[in-house]
Amino acid sequence: MTRTNSINIIQAVKNLAIIAFIALCFHFIILMLTASGVSKIKIKIESFNDGFVQVFYTNQINRNNYSEKRSYINEIKSSDGKTELTFALNNFIVNSFRIDPLMGEGKIKIYSISINSSFYDSKILSAKDIFSMFNTNSECSLSLKNDHVEVISTGGDPQLIYNQQVKFFSPFFLYAMPVFLSIIFFITLKSISIKKIPAFRDIDSKAPSSQDNIRALDGLRGFAAILVLADHSNYIYFKGLGAIGVWIFFCLSGFLLSTPFARNPSRVSSISYVGNYLTRRVKRIVPMYYFILTTTYLFGAKLETFLRHILFIQGDRIFWSVPQEMLFYSILPFIFYFNYYILKGSFKLSILFTFALAIYFNHYFYQPAIFIFHDGGRLKLWTGIFLSGVCLSYVYHSPFLNYLKRIPFFLLNTISIVFFLIVLLSSDALLGSLFRENRPYTWIYTSFYGYLSALLILFIASNRRLLISQFMSCYALRAAGIVGFSFYLVHVNVLNMIRQIYYALLGSYVSEITLFFVGLFMTYMLSVVTYSLIEKPFLGSVHRNNTNASAN
Repeated sequence: MTRTNSINIIQAVKNLAIIAFIALCFHFIILMLTASGVSKIKIKIESFNDGFVQVFYTNQINRNNYSEKRSYINEIKSSDGKTELTFALNNFIVNSFRIDPLMGEGKIKIYSISINSSFYDSKILSAKDIFSMFNTNSECSLSLKNDHVEVISTGGDPQLIYNQQVKFFSPFFLYAMPVFLSIIFFITLKSISIKKIPAFRDIDSKAPSSQDNIRALDGLRGFAAILVLADHSNYIYFKGLGAIGVWIFFCLSGFLLSTPFARNPSRVSSISYVGNYLTRRVKRIVPMYYFILTTTYLFGAKLETFLRHILFIQGDRIFWSVPQEMLFYSILPFIFYFNYYILKGSFKLSILFTFALAIYFNHYFYQPAIFIFHDGGRLKLWTGIFLSGVCLSYVYHSPFLNYLKRIPFFLLNTISIVFFLIVLLSSDALLGSLFRENRPYTWIYTSFYGYLSALLILFIASNRRLLISQFMSCYALRAAGIVGFSFYLVHVNVLNMIRQIYYALLGSYVSEITLFFVGLFMTYMLSVVTYSLIEKPFLGSVHRNNTNASAN
Protein backbone atom coordinates (compact mmCIF):
# COMPACT_ATOMS: atom_id res chain seq x y z
CA MET A 1 0.00 0.00 0.00
CA THR A 2 1.41 3.35 -1.02
CA ARG A 3 1.78 6.28 1.31
CA THR A 4 -0.82 8.24 -0.69
CA ASN A 5 -3.40 5.46 -0.31
CA SER A 6 -2.71 5.27 3.43
CA ILE A 7 -3.25 9.00 3.79
CA ASN A 8 -6.50 8.77 1.79
CA ILE A 9 -7.78 5.92 3.97
CA ILE A 10 -6.91 7.79 7.17
CA GLN A 11 -8.65 10.91 5.83
CA ALA A 12 -11.73 8.87 4.87
CA VAL A 13 -11.87 7.33 8.35
CA LYS A 14 -11.60 10.81 9.91
CA ASN A 15 -14.42 12.09 7.72
CA LEU A 16 -16.62 9.14 8.62
CA ALA A 17 -15.87 9.68 12.30
CA ILE A 18 -16.83 13.35 12.01
CA ILE A 19 -20.05 12.47 10.17
CA ALA A 20 -20.87 9.84 12.81
CA PHE A 21 -20.32 12.34 15.60
CA ILE A 22 -22.49 14.97 13.90
CA ALA A 23 -25.18 12.34 13.23
CA LEU A 24 -25.11 11.36 16.91
CA CYS A 25 -25.60 15.01 17.90
CA PHE A 26 -28.54 15.38 15.51
CA HIS A 27 -29.96 12.10 16.85
CA PHE A 28 -30.05 13.41 20.41
CA ILE A 29 -31.45 16.78 19.32
CA ILE A 30 -34.27 15.17 17.33
CA LEU A 31 -34.86 12.70 20.16
CA MET A 32 -35.31 15.54 22.65
CA LEU A 33 -37.46 17.64 20.34
CA THR A 34 -39.80 15.00 18.92
CA ALA A 35 -39.70 11.64 20.72
CA SER A 36 -41.73 12.99 23.65
CA GLY A 37 -43.83 15.48 21.71
CA VAL A 38 -47.50 14.76 22.37
CA SER A 39 -50.15 16.33 20.13
CA LYS A 40 -53.27 14.85 21.77
CA ILE A 41 -54.39 12.50 24.48
CA LYS A 42 -57.70 10.77 23.79
CA ILE A 43 -59.59 8.86 26.46
CA LYS A 44 -62.50 6.52 25.72
CA ILE A 45 -64.52 6.79 28.88
CA GLU A 46 -67.91 6.19 30.44
CA SER A 47 -69.07 7.93 33.58
CA PHE A 48 -71.88 7.15 36.02
CA ASN A 49 -71.73 10.66 37.46
CA ASP A 50 -71.60 14.18 36.07
CA GLY A 51 -68.27 15.88 36.55
CA PHE A 52 -64.96 16.85 34.96
CA VAL A 53 -61.88 15.00 33.76
CA GLN A 54 -58.60 16.89 33.91
CA VAL A 55 -55.28 15.90 32.32
CA PHE A 56 -52.03 17.29 33.75
CA TYR A 57 -48.78 16.95 31.84
CA THR A 58 -45.15 17.72 32.64
CA ASN A 59 -41.77 17.57 30.95
CA GLN A 60 -39.93 17.36 34.24
CA ILE A 61 -38.16 14.28 35.50
CA ASN A 62 -40.04 14.60 38.77
CA ARG A 63 -43.34 12.92 37.93
CA ASN A 64 -45.15 14.56 40.82
CA ASN A 65 -44.44 18.07 39.62
CA TYR A 66 -47.72 19.13 37.98
CA SER A 67 -49.35 22.55 37.78
CA GLU A 68 -52.68 23.97 36.69
CA LYS A 69 -50.91 25.98 33.98
CA ARG A 70 -50.15 22.76 32.13
CA SER A 71 -53.44 20.98 32.21
CA TYR A 72 -56.63 20.64 30.18
CA ILE A 73 -60.12 19.91 31.43
CA ASN A 74 -63.22 18.40 29.81
CA GLU A 75 -66.74 18.02 31.14
CA ILE A 76 -68.36 14.58 31.22
CA LYS A 77 -71.95 13.60 31.90
CA SER A 78 -73.51 10.29 32.82
CA SER A 79 -76.00 10.70 29.97
CA ASP A 80 -73.20 10.70 27.37
CA GLY A 81 -72.60 6.96 27.71
CA LYS A 82 -69.34 5.73 26.21
CA THR A 83 -67.59 8.78 24.74
CA GLU A 84 -64.14 9.97 23.72
CA LEU A 85 -62.55 12.98 25.41
CA THR A 86 -59.77 14.79 23.52
CA PHE A 87 -57.08 16.83 25.24
CA ALA A 88 -54.93 18.88 22.81
CA LEU A 89 -51.31 19.22 24.04
CA ASN A 90 -50.02 20.85 20.82
CA ASN A 91 -46.85 18.73 20.54
CA PHE A 92 -45.58 19.81 23.93
CA ILE A 93 -42.68 17.71 25.22
CA VAL A 94 -44.22 15.41 27.82
CA ASN A 95 -42.28 13.23 30.21
CA SER A 96 -45.35 12.02 32.06
CA PHE A 97 -49.01 12.86 32.56
CA ARG A 98 -51.75 12.44 35.12
CA ILE A 99 -55.51 11.95 34.79
CA ASP A 100 -57.83 13.33 37.48
CA PRO A 101 -61.25 11.71 36.97
CA LEU A 102 -64.46 13.32 38.24
CA MET A 103 -62.80 15.42 40.99
CA GLY A 104 -65.16 13.89 43.52
CA GLU A 105 -66.82 10.64 44.59
CA GLY A 106 -68.12 8.40 41.81
CA LYS A 107 -67.29 5.70 39.29
CA ILE A 108 -66.01 5.76 35.71
CA LYS A 109 -64.93 3.21 33.14
CA ILE A 110 -61.88 3.78 30.93
CA TYR A 111 -61.75 1.63 27.79
CA SER A 112 -58.58 2.95 26.17
CA ILE A 113 -56.15 5.85 26.17
CA SER A 114 -54.54 7.05 22.95
CA ILE A 115 -51.31 9.09 23.13
CA ASN A 116 -50.86 10.83 19.79
CA SER A 117 -47.80 12.43 18.20
CA SER A 118 -47.48 14.50 15.04
CA PHE A 119 -44.12 12.84 14.31
CA TYR A 120 -44.67 9.17 15.22
CA ASP A 121 -47.36 6.50 15.29
CA SER A 122 -49.81 6.80 18.17
CA LYS A 123 -49.62 4.71 21.30
CA ILE A 124 -52.93 3.07 22.16
CA LEU A 125 -53.20 1.72 25.68
CA SER A 126 -55.70 -1.07 26.22
CA ALA A 127 -57.48 -1.74 29.51
CA LYS A 128 -54.70 -4.15 30.47
CA ASP A 129 -52.04 -1.55 29.68
CA ILE A 130 -53.86 1.11 31.67
CA PHE A 131 -54.11 -1.18 34.68
CA SER A 132 -50.35 -1.88 34.66
CA MET A 133 -49.08 1.55 33.58
CA PHE A 134 -51.00 3.83 35.95
CA ASN A 135 -50.62 4.30 39.68
CA THR A 136 -53.37 5.73 41.84
CA ASN A 137 -53.36 7.91 44.91
CA SER A 138 -55.22 7.14 48.14
CA GLU A 139 -58.45 8.73 46.94
CA CYS A 140 -59.25 6.27 44.16
CA SER A 141 -58.86 2.61 43.24
CA LEU A 142 -58.33 0.85 39.91
CA SER A 143 -59.63 -2.60 38.92
CA LEU A 144 -59.31 -4.49 35.62
CA LYS A 145 -62.45 -5.76 33.91
CA ASN A 146 -62.93 -7.50 30.55
CA ASP A 147 -62.60 -4.54 28.18
CA HIS A 148 -62.07 -1.64 30.56
CA VAL A 149 -60.68 -0.53 33.88
CA GLU A 150 -63.02 0.64 36.58
CA VAL A 151 -62.03 3.66 38.61
CA ILE A 152 -63.74 4.21 41.94
CA SER A 153 -63.25 7.70 43.37
CA THR A 154 -63.62 8.03 47.13
CA GLY A 155 -62.29 11.56 47.67
CA GLY A 156 -62.12 15.01 46.21
CA ASP A 157 -58.82 14.60 44.35
CA PRO A 158 -58.53 11.19 42.64
CA GLN A 159 -55.41 10.75 40.50
CA LEU A 160 -54.22 8.26 37.89
CA ILE A 161 -50.48 8.76 37.33
CA TYR A 162 -48.77 7.36 34.24
CA ASN A 163 -45.73 5.47 35.54
CA GLN A 164 -43.94 5.12 32.20
CA GLN A 165 -41.86 7.59 30.22
CA VAL A 166 -43.62 8.98 27.18
CA LYS A 167 -41.43 7.96 24.25
CA PHE A 168 -42.23 7.38 20.59
CA PHE A 169 -40.03 5.60 18.08
CA SER A 170 -39.49 6.03 14.34
CA PRO A 171 -36.42 4.74 12.44
CA PHE A 172 -36.78 7.55 9.91
CA PHE A 173 -36.79 10.44 12.40
CA LEU A 174 -34.28 8.98 14.84
CA TYR A 175 -31.77 7.41 12.46
CA ALA A 176 -32.29 8.22 8.78
CA MET A 177 -32.92 11.95 9.35
CA PRO A 178 -29.80 12.48 11.54
CA VAL A 179 -27.60 10.75 8.95
CA PHE A 180 -29.06 12.86 6.14
CA LEU A 181 -28.66 16.10 8.11
CA SER A 182 -25.12 15.21 9.20
CA ILE A 183 -24.01 14.59 5.60
CA ILE A 184 -25.48 17.93 4.46
CA PHE A 185 -23.90 19.68 7.44
CA PHE A 186 -20.51 18.02 6.80
CA ILE A 187 -20.51 18.97 3.10
CA THR A 188 -21.41 22.54 3.98
CA LEU A 189 -18.75 22.66 6.67
CA LYS A 190 -16.06 21.34 4.32
CA SER A 191 -16.90 24.02 1.77
CA ILE A 192 -16.40 26.82 4.28
CA SER A 193 -12.99 28.16 5.12
CA ILE A 194 -13.10 29.25 8.75
CA LYS A 195 -10.31 31.74 8.15
CA LYS A 196 -12.35 33.42 5.41
CA ILE A 197 -15.40 34.02 7.58
CA PRO A 198 -15.36 37.81 8.17
CA ALA A 199 -16.00 37.55 11.91
CA PHE A 200 -12.88 35.38 12.31
CA ARG A 201 -10.74 36.98 9.62
CA ASP A 202 -11.16 40.47 11.03
CA ILE A 203 -9.81 39.47 14.44
CA ASP A 204 -6.25 39.61 13.09
CA SER A 205 -6.59 41.41 9.76
CA LYS A 206 -7.95 44.80 10.72
CA ALA A 207 -6.08 47.52 8.86
CA PRO A 208 -7.25 50.94 10.07
CA SER A 209 -6.36 54.09 8.23
CA SER A 210 -4.07 55.07 11.08
CA GLN A 211 -2.08 51.88 10.52
CA ASP A 212 -2.05 51.54 14.30
CA ASN A 213 -4.83 49.23 15.36
CA ILE A 214 -4.93 49.00 19.16
CA ARG A 215 -5.97 45.38 19.67
CA ALA A 216 -6.56 45.83 23.37
CA LEU A 217 -9.42 48.21 22.58
CA ASP A 218 -11.07 45.52 20.46
CA GLY A 219 -10.79 43.31 23.51
CA LEU A 220 -12.21 46.04 25.74
CA ARG A 221 -15.23 46.29 23.46
CA GLY A 222 -15.71 42.53 23.70
CA PHE A 223 -15.31 42.68 27.47
CA ALA A 224 -17.98 45.41 27.66
CA ALA A 225 -20.36 43.28 25.58
CA ILE A 226 -19.82 40.33 27.93
CA LEU A 227 -20.58 42.56 30.93
CA VAL A 228 -23.95 43.44 29.39
CA LEU A 229 -24.79 39.78 28.80
CA ALA A 230 -23.65 38.89 32.33
CA ASP A 231 -26.03 41.45 33.83
CA HIS A 232 -28.97 40.14 31.79
CA SER A 233 -28.28 36.56 32.91
CA ASN A 234 -29.66 37.80 36.28
CA TYR A 235 -26.87 36.26 38.34
CA ILE A 236 -26.95 38.21 41.60
CA TYR A 237 -23.28 39.22 41.60
CA PHE A 238 -23.47 40.45 37.99
CA LYS A 239 -26.14 43.05 38.70
CA GLY A 240 -25.16 46.48 37.39
CA LEU A 241 -22.36 45.23 35.14
CA GLY A 242 -24.51 45.78 32.05
CA ALA A 243 -24.69 49.54 32.59
CA ILE A 244 -20.92 49.63 33.14
CA GLY A 245 -20.47 47.79 29.85
CA VAL A 246 -22.64 50.34 28.02
CA TRP A 247 -20.73 53.28 29.53
CA ILE A 248 -17.48 51.71 28.29
CA PHE A 249 -19.10 51.29 24.86
CA PHE A 250 -20.10 54.94 24.75
CA CYS A 251 -16.75 56.26 25.94
CA LEU A 252 -14.82 53.96 23.61
CA SER A 253 -17.02 55.05 20.72
CA GLY A 254 -16.28 58.72 21.43
CA PHE A 255 -12.54 57.97 21.60
CA LEU A 256 -12.34 55.97 18.38
CA LEU A 257 -14.58 58.22 16.33
CA SER A 258 -12.54 61.26 17.32
CA THR A 259 -9.18 59.69 16.54
CA PRO A 260 -8.89 60.72 12.85
CA PHE A 261 -9.89 64.31 13.66
CA ALA A 262 -7.74 64.57 16.78
CA ARG A 263 -4.74 63.33 14.81
CA ASN A 264 -5.42 65.57 11.82
CA PRO A 265 -7.96 68.33 12.66
CA SER A 266 -7.91 69.65 9.07
CA ARG A 267 -9.89 66.59 7.94
CA VAL A 268 -13.04 68.33 9.07
CA SER A 269 -12.54 70.87 6.29
CA SER A 270 -13.08 68.13 3.71
CA ILE A 271 -16.79 67.81 2.93
CA SER A 272 -16.19 64.42 1.31
CA TYR A 273 -14.37 63.09 4.37
CA VAL A 274 -17.13 64.23 6.74
CA GLY A 275 -19.71 62.81 4.32
CA ASN A 276 -17.90 59.48 4.31
CA TYR A 277 -17.76 59.62 8.10
CA LEU A 278 -21.56 59.96 8.33
CA THR A 279 -22.05 57.27 5.67
CA ARG A 280 -19.85 54.88 7.63
CA ARG A 281 -21.91 55.54 10.73
CA VAL A 282 -25.15 54.69 8.95
CA LYS A 283 -23.66 51.55 7.39
CA ARG A 284 -22.22 50.52 10.73
CA ILE A 285 -25.41 50.80 12.74
CA VAL A 286 -28.56 50.78 10.63
CA PRO A 287 -28.55 47.39 8.78
CA MET A 288 -28.10 45.21 11.84
CA TYR A 289 -30.26 47.46 14.00
CA TYR A 290 -33.14 47.39 11.52
CA PHE A 291 -32.82 43.63 11.13
CA ILE A 292 -33.18 43.02 14.87
CA LEU A 293 -36.03 45.54 15.11
CA THR A 294 -37.85 43.73 12.31
CA THR A 295 -37.58 40.35 13.99
CA THR A 296 -38.46 41.78 17.39
CA TYR A 297 -41.31 44.19 16.69
CA LEU A 298 -42.59 44.01 13.11
CA PHE A 299 -42.99 40.23 13.12
CA GLY A 300 -44.59 40.66 16.53
CA ALA A 301 -47.31 42.84 14.97
CA LYS A 302 -46.23 46.00 16.79
CA LEU A 303 -46.09 48.31 13.80
CA GLU A 304 -46.26 51.65 15.63
CA THR A 305 -43.49 50.60 18.03
CA PHE A 306 -41.40 49.40 15.11
CA LEU A 307 -41.78 52.69 13.24
CA ARG A 308 -40.83 54.80 16.26
CA HIS A 309 -37.72 52.69 16.71
CA ILE A 310 -36.55 52.93 13.10
CA LEU A 311 -36.92 56.72 13.33
CA PHE A 312 -34.78 56.68 16.52
CA ILE A 313 -37.60 58.29 18.50
CA GLN A 314 -38.06 55.35 20.84
CA GLY A 315 -35.60 52.91 22.39
CA ASP A 316 -37.14 50.14 24.49
CA ARG A 317 -35.29 47.27 26.14
CA ILE A 318 -31.66 47.15 24.98
CA PHE A 319 -32.43 49.36 21.97
CA TRP A 320 -32.29 52.51 24.11
CA SER A 321 -28.55 52.92 23.44
CA VAL A 322 -28.80 53.09 19.64
CA PRO A 323 -30.71 56.44 19.43
CA GLN A 324 -28.15 57.79 21.90
CA GLU A 325 -25.37 56.74 19.54
CA MET A 326 -27.05 58.18 16.46
CA LEU A 327 -27.67 61.53 18.14
CA PHE A 328 -24.04 61.71 19.22
CA TYR A 329 -22.82 60.87 15.70
CA SER A 330 -24.84 63.76 14.29
CA ILE A 331 -23.43 66.40 16.66
CA LEU A 332 -19.83 65.18 16.69
CA PRO A 333 -18.80 66.94 13.40
CA PHE A 334 -19.87 70.29 14.87
CA ILE A 335 -17.44 69.75 17.76
CA PHE A 336 -14.67 69.04 15.27
CA TYR A 337 -15.60 72.15 13.28
CA PHE A 338 -15.39 74.28 16.42
CA ASN A 339 -12.04 72.80 17.48
CA TYR A 340 -10.52 73.36 14.05
CA TYR A 341 -11.94 76.72 12.96
CA ILE A 342 -12.41 78.47 16.31
CA LEU A 343 -9.72 76.85 18.47
CA LYS A 344 -7.33 76.56 15.51
CA GLY A 345 -6.62 72.87 16.20
CA SER A 346 -4.95 73.62 19.55
CA PHE A 347 -4.70 70.42 21.61
CA LYS A 348 -4.77 72.31 24.88
CA LEU A 349 -7.88 74.30 24.01
CA SER A 350 -9.60 71.29 22.40
CA ILE A 351 -9.01 69.24 25.54
CA LEU A 352 -10.37 71.98 27.78
CA PHE A 353 -13.36 72.57 25.51
CA THR A 354 -14.41 68.92 25.19
CA PHE A 355 -13.83 68.31 28.91
CA ALA A 356 -16.00 71.33 29.75
CA LEU A 357 -18.70 69.98 27.43
CA ALA A 358 -18.49 66.57 29.15
CA ILE A 359 -18.92 68.16 32.57
CA TYR A 360 -21.83 70.27 31.32
CA PHE A 361 -23.72 67.35 29.76
CA ASN A 362 -22.93 65.05 32.70
CA HIS A 363 -23.97 67.39 35.50
CA TYR A 364 -25.84 70.47 34.30
CA PHE A 365 -27.59 69.78 31.02
CA TYR A 366 -31.33 69.28 31.31
CA GLN A 367 -33.63 69.90 28.39
CA PRO A 368 -37.02 68.17 28.56
CA ALA A 369 -37.54 68.84 24.85
CA ILE A 370 -34.62 66.52 23.99
CA PHE A 371 -35.11 62.97 25.18
CA ILE A 372 -35.76 59.41 23.99
CA PHE A 373 -38.91 57.45 24.70
CA HIS A 374 -37.97 54.36 26.70
CA ASP A 375 -40.37 51.68 28.06
CA GLY A 376 -43.19 54.15 28.59
CA GLY A 377 -41.02 56.91 30.06
CA ARG A 378 -38.48 59.51 29.03
CA LEU A 379 -34.79 58.70 29.00
CA LYS A 380 -32.21 61.46 29.37
CA LEU A 381 -29.26 61.75 27.05
CA TRP A 382 -25.86 60.38 28.05
CA THR A 383 -23.88 62.58 25.69
CA GLY A 384 -21.43 63.47 28.46
CA ILE A 385 -20.02 59.92 28.46
CA PHE A 386 -19.32 60.09 24.71
CA LEU A 387 -17.67 63.48 25.23
CA SER A 388 -15.40 61.96 27.89
CA GLY A 389 -14.10 59.69 25.14
CA VAL A 390 -13.70 62.63 22.74
CA CYS A 391 -11.66 64.55 25.33
CA LEU A 392 -9.56 61.45 25.89
CA SER A 393 -8.83 61.19 22.15
CA TYR A 394 -7.34 64.70 22.11
CA VAL A 395 -5.28 63.88 25.20
CA TYR A 396 -4.04 60.64 23.66
CA HIS A 397 -2.88 62.32 20.45
CA SER A 398 -1.40 65.38 22.14
CA PRO A 399 2.11 65.93 23.54
CA PHE A 400 0.58 65.67 27.03
CA LEU A 401 0.64 61.89 26.66
CA ASN A 402 4.40 62.01 27.19
CA TYR A 403 3.82 62.93 30.84
CA LEU A 404 1.92 59.69 31.33
CA LYS A 405 4.69 57.69 29.68
CA ARG A 406 7.21 59.08 32.17
CA ILE A 407 5.44 57.38 35.07
CA PRO A 408 7.42 54.31 36.20
CA PHE A 409 6.03 51.14 34.65
CA PHE A 410 5.35 49.40 37.98
CA LEU A 411 3.36 52.37 39.27
CA LEU A 412 1.46 52.77 36.01
CA ASN A 413 0.68 49.05 35.99
CA THR A 414 -0.62 49.22 39.55
CA ILE A 415 -2.75 52.31 38.89
CA SER A 416 -4.32 50.79 35.77
CA ILE A 417 -5.26 47.60 37.67
CA VAL A 418 -6.75 49.67 40.49
CA PHE A 419 -8.86 51.68 38.04
CA PHE A 420 -10.03 48.49 36.37
CA LEU A 421 -11.06 46.97 39.72
CA ILE A 422 -12.82 50.17 40.77
CA VAL A 423 -14.91 50.12 37.60
CA LEU A 424 -15.96 46.49 38.12
CA LEU A 425 -16.33 46.36 41.90
CA SER A 426 -18.52 49.44 42.11
CA SER A 427 -21.40 47.68 40.37
CA ASP A 428 -24.89 47.59 41.86
CA ALA A 429 -24.53 44.09 43.29
CA LEU A 430 -21.09 44.44 44.88
CA LEU A 431 -21.22 48.03 46.09
CA GLY A 432 -24.87 47.68 47.04
CA SER A 433 -24.24 44.52 49.06
CA LEU A 434 -21.25 46.16 50.77
CA PHE A 435 -23.43 48.99 52.06
CA ARG A 436 -26.50 46.73 52.36
CA GLU A 437 -28.46 48.92 50.02
CA ASN A 438 -30.29 48.22 46.80
CA ARG A 439 -29.43 51.24 44.70
CA PRO A 440 -28.71 51.38 40.97
CA TYR A 441 -25.22 52.84 41.40
CA THR A 442 -24.35 52.32 37.75
CA TRP A 443 -27.23 54.56 36.69
CA ILE A 444 -27.02 57.19 39.43
CA TYR A 445 -23.31 57.83 39.00
CA THR A 446 -23.06 57.62 35.21
CA SER A 447 -20.64 60.53 34.96
CA PHE A 448 -18.39 58.78 37.47
CA TYR A 449 -18.23 55.74 35.20
CA GLY A 450 -17.73 57.95 32.15
CA TYR A 451 -14.60 59.53 33.62
CA LEU A 452 -13.28 56.20 34.90
CA SER A 453 -13.91 54.55 31.54
CA ALA A 454 -11.93 57.31 29.82
CA LEU A 455 -8.98 56.84 32.20
CA LEU A 456 -9.14 53.07 31.76
CA ILE A 457 -9.04 53.44 27.96
CA LEU A 458 -6.13 55.86 28.27
CA PHE A 459 -4.10 53.36 30.30
CA ILE A 460 -4.89 50.48 27.94
CA ALA A 461 -4.06 52.45 24.78
CA SER A 462 -0.95 54.22 26.07
CA ASN A 463 1.13 51.21 27.10
CA ARG A 464 0.56 47.79 25.61
CA ARG A 465 2.86 46.10 28.12
CA LEU A 466 0.47 46.76 31.01
CA LEU A 467 -1.23 43.67 32.44
CA ILE A 468 -4.67 45.12 31.76
CA SER A 469 -3.67 45.83 28.14
CA GLN A 470 -2.38 42.29 27.68
CA PHE A 471 -5.54 40.88 29.24
CA MET A 472 -7.74 42.90 26.89
CA SER A 473 -5.57 41.81 23.94
CA CYS A 474 -6.38 38.12 24.42
CA TYR A 475 -7.90 36.40 21.40
CA ALA A 476 -11.24 35.53 23.01
CA LEU A 477 -12.04 39.12 24.01
CA ARG A 478 -10.93 40.50 20.66
CA ALA A 479 -13.14 37.93 18.92
CA ALA A 480 -16.13 39.13 20.95
CA GLY A 481 -15.15 42.74 20.26
CA ILE A 482 -15.17 42.33 16.49
CA VAL A 483 -18.82 41.21 16.60
CA GLY A 484 -19.60 43.45 19.57
CA PHE A 485 -22.54 45.33 18.03
CA SER A 486 -24.26 42.15 16.86
CA PHE A 487 -23.43 40.55 20.20
CA TYR A 488 -25.14 43.40 22.04
CA LEU A 489 -28.27 43.36 19.86
CA VAL A 490 -28.92 39.60 19.82
CA HIS A 491 -27.95 38.54 23.34
CA VAL A 492 -31.32 39.20 25.03
CA ASN A 493 -33.22 37.14 22.45
CA VAL A 494 -30.65 34.36 22.80
CA LEU A 495 -30.96 34.31 26.60
CA ASN A 496 -34.75 34.14 26.36
CA MET A 497 -34.52 31.34 23.82
CA ILE A 498 -32.20 29.35 26.11
CA ARG A 499 -34.62 29.77 29.01
CA GLN A 500 -37.51 28.49 26.92
CA ILE A 501 -35.61 25.56 25.40
CA TYR A 502 -34.16 24.52 28.77
CA TYR A 503 -37.59 24.52 30.39
CA ALA A 504 -39.22 22.75 27.44
CA LEU A 505 -36.61 19.98 27.31
CA LEU A 506 -35.68 19.55 30.96
CA GLY A 507 -38.76 20.89 32.68
CA SER A 508 -36.92 23.22 35.03
CA TYR A 509 -35.56 26.74 35.05
CA VAL A 510 -31.95 27.18 33.99
CA SER A 511 -29.63 28.50 36.67
CA GLU A 512 -28.26 32.00 36.19
CA ILE A 513 -24.63 30.92 35.98
CA THR A 514 -25.45 28.19 33.45
CA LEU A 515 -27.47 30.71 31.47
CA PHE A 516 -24.46 33.03 31.41
CA PHE A 517 -22.00 30.49 30.00
CA VAL A 518 -24.40 28.86 27.54
CA GLY A 519 -25.68 32.30 26.50
CA LEU A 520 -22.14 33.56 26.02
CA PHE A 521 -21.33 30.74 23.59
CA MET A 522 -24.60 30.83 21.67
CA THR A 523 -24.67 34.63 21.46
CA TYR A 524 -21.16 34.70 20.03
CA MET A 525 -21.95 32.01 17.45
CA LEU A 526 -25.09 33.84 16.31
CA SER A 527 -23.16 37.13 16.25
CA VAL A 528 -20.57 35.56 13.95
CA VAL A 529 -23.39 34.80 11.51
CA THR A 530 -25.08 38.21 11.71
CA TYR A 531 -21.79 40.09 11.53
CA SER A 532 -20.62 38.08 8.52
CA LEU A 533 -23.93 38.16 6.62
CA ILE A 534 -25.43 41.53 7.63
CA GLU A 535 -22.86 43.92 9.10
CA LYS A 536 -19.81 43.11 6.99
CA PRO A 537 -21.43 43.23 3.53
CA PHE A 538 -22.58 46.80 4.19
CA LEU A 539 -19.23 47.85 5.63
CA GLY A 540 -17.13 46.22 2.90
CA SER A 541 -13.73 47.76 2.33
CA VAL A 542 -14.82 50.91 4.17
CA HIS A 543 -14.65 49.05 7.46
CA ARG A 544 -11.29 47.54 6.67
CA ASN A 545 -9.70 50.84 5.71
CA ASN A 546 -11.27 53.01 8.39
CA THR A 547 -11.62 50.80 11.41
CA ASN A 548 -10.71 53.39 13.98
CA ALA A 549 -13.22 55.82 12.57
CA SER A 550 -16.00 53.25 12.37
CA ALA A 551 -15.43 51.12 15.44
CA ASN A 552 -18.34 50.90 17.79
